Parts: sequence; C-alpha cells; structure tokens
Amino acid sequence: MTTHAEPQPRRRNTAIRRLLLTACAFEAMLVLAGFLGAAHPLIDLVSHFQVPLLLGGVVLLAACVIAGSRAASGIALALCLVTAARVAPLWIGARPADAPAPGDAAIRVMSANVLAINGHADRFLAEVGRVDPDVLVVVEFSTLWDRVIEPLSRDYPFRIIERPADQPEAGVAVFSKTPLTRSPRPAGAGAVALRSALCDIQTSAGPVSLIALHAMAPVSSRASRLRDAQLAFVNSIVREAGASPLILAGDCNATPWSHGYRALVHDSGLRNARLGFGLCGSWRGAFPSMLRIPIDHVLVGDRIGVRMFETGRGIGSDHLPVIADLVIKAKPR
Repeated sequence: MTTHAEPQPRRRNTAIRRLLLTACAFEAMLVLAGFLGAAHPLIDLVSHFQVPLLLGGVVLLAACVIAGSRAASGIALALCLVTAARVAPLWIGARPADAPAPGDAAIRVMSANVLAINGHADRFLAEVGRVDPDVLVVVEFSTLWDRVIEPLSRDYPFRIIERPADQPEAGVAVFSKTPLTRSPRPAGAGAVALRSALCDIQTSAGPVSLIALHAMAPVSSRASRLRDAQLAFVNSIVREAGASPLILAGDCNATPWSHGYRALVHDSGLRNARLGFGLCGSWRGAFPSMLRIPIDHVLVGDRIGVRMFETGRGIGSDHLPVIADLVIKAKPR
C-alpha cells in the first residue's frame, strides 16, 4: 500500500497557523496579566504597557488575517478589543472644560521629573519660559538644582522644597507665581509621606490644595508595595481637604492601568487631567510617542475643570514634562 506525504505548502500553512495560535496565547496571557496586578508587583508591571500591547495585537491580527486562520484571527480581534477598551478613555474619556466664568480662576500647572543628574538644565529653563506655568512641580530636585533654579526666582517668588535627609537626590519642589502655604502632613504618615510636598495655592477662586509627589519606582516587589502605599497616602490628604479643590501632580511611577493607580482614583475620586487628550506618554522621553508610557500625572478633584493637557518638549531628562490648563470653579454661595 502506498502512502502519500502531506503536500509541502499544506504543512507550511499548518505550521504558520500553529505559530499564530501560540502567539495569540502569549498575547492573551499578557492581556490577562494587565488585570491581575494586585496578585503580585511583577505581574503589575505588564499593565503599564497597554498601548504597545495594543499595537502588537493589531500586528498579530493582521498576520492572522493574511495567513487565513479564522480561529487565530477571532482570538486576536477579541484581544485587541479588550485592550482598546482599556486605553480608549484617554482619548474619549472627557471633554475640555469651558472657559472660566466670572469668579473662576485659570491656572497652568507644569510637572517635571528633571532627573537629579541632568546635565542640560538650560533645556528645562527654556521649557519653563516657553510654557510659562503658574505653578511648577519639580521632582528629583537634587541639591545640584538649587543653584540652577535661581534664574526662575523673579517669576516664581514662592517656593516649597521637601528633600529627605537620606535621599538628597529625591527632592520635591513647588514653585508658584502666587503665595503658597505649607500644609501639615497627616499624623502617622511616616515613610510613605517622603518624596512629597503638601501646600495650598492661593487663587482668585480661593485656596487650592496641592500634593506634589514622586512615588517610588517599581524596581522590586518592596519598592512596588511602597509606591502603592504612597499612592494610598493621597487618600488621607483628600479626606482632610474635604470639599476644597485639590490637585495631585508629579511622577507617580504608575500608569492608569496599574493596580496602585486604579485603587487611588477609585478611593479618592480624583480624575486624570489627560482624559480626553490622548496618551500623552511621558516616559521614556526619547521614545516614539506611542511607545512612551504615561506615569507623570496631574489629577484633579471636584470644582476643577481641565481645558488642556499635553506633554512638553525634551528637557534632558528621561521624562517629558506634563502641562495642564485648569479652571478652578468659584465656591458656590
């Protein structure tokens, strides 16, 4: 009895479809991991890369369609839709606020991780001059920056600087054109309150509470847990602020899809100012825009609208600054 070998093109097509199904299974694992950040800090790292994951899913879907694999195409399409649903609010999550009404206050906030050892301070100063913010939040404000920042003293006469004694490179500073009042830290905050500055900004619509924050980078399980504790620390500030308008600005080292960030916005009720304005990825600054991840944030509470949100130009750091035009609504009488 004579047997015939499977034709070579058919064997090749079968191998390609199996490979595509394997790629779909790997993509599915990454998509699922993005929802399971609470299980372990290392799993949570996957959640930061939702847009690159979506781009990879689209490429995989195209490959499945070209190969004619209906099963793989269906799986890839479903994965793309799940990921797209997670990132879509950045583009369609809100509409810009109306222009300030009489009694409202308009302020521009700029937040920048300047990199403690940045050798291009002139770029940062030039960007501040171009953006002309009313309030400037600077993290990684090392002692080297004390002298560098002096040219801004005339335009920003009010400042608050917090710098941990054992981490001089991890300073957090707030510079303002209008008066600042340092706010007390909640009792028992301890280590989670480090790398933050708390103050009230005086505006024509009344005082606005500001939390300037540089959360720990999730480079280890311990650091990830400390970062999440720092983000949770914000909730105690929000509770003390009560009905007063509040802004959180800084490097949170967490994207909108990470476990710690989602817990923060759920518990505090703060809103991301970038909603409706696109990805606005801030790290790493040298990467193409769709490959950068949004870990520098401006979050706002009640009575604050957002007219504009964008990333600034390169300042010699691995982060791009983020800029938000805010409207502080007058307190109802």
